[in-house]
Amino acid sequence: MAGASGAGPVITVAHVRQQRTQARWWLPGVLAVALVALLTSPAHAQVQEPLPLELEVQAQALYESVMCPQCAGQTISQSHSQIAKAMRAAVREGLLAGESPEEVLDSLVVSFGEGVLASPPTRGWPLLVWLGPPVALVLGGAALVLAVRGLRRGAGRDTAPAESKATGDLAPYLDLVDREIGEA
Repeated sequence: MAGASGAGPVITVAHVRQQRTQARWWLPGVLAVALVALLTSPAHAQVQEPLPLELEVQAQALYESVMCPQCAGQTISQSHSQIAKAMRAAVREGLLAGESPEEVLDSLVVSFGEGVLASPPTRGWPLLVWLGPPVALVLGGAALVLAVRGLRRGAGRDTAPAESKATGDLAPYLDLVDREIGEA
């Protein structure tokens, strides 16, 4: 927009307010992005002592066999929660201290209960979880075999006597129907 004297654009109060409003929202956004980038940089990451290859394999196996108590259906290897991070650290520390994987797992079970086990124990009532499906499969197969055998036996029987008896009981009615149809 040219001024009356043709000296250049005219700056209005609305234009100045719009620029201030844009600057007011722009600056905090840039600061927030910079803060997030700074806090998530590798310099702030927790440095863990590298495990020897054998212990790393054991640690990964334990991560997969322990459920996160906070995240439904996730193992501690899948979860990003703080408790899962602490449990992974406990596994690493236990293995570095010379504990066997079973001892590390037992210490987690003592701390968090049997609910952290990814697979149920094979003793006591949880044993039914392991034995139930195979037993149900065997019983279902046996029932199917017995049903097929019963059907085969029934198909081989002669059903003619039952049919003739039924026809004999209905003979007077069938004669009546035949007479009425013949009259029509």
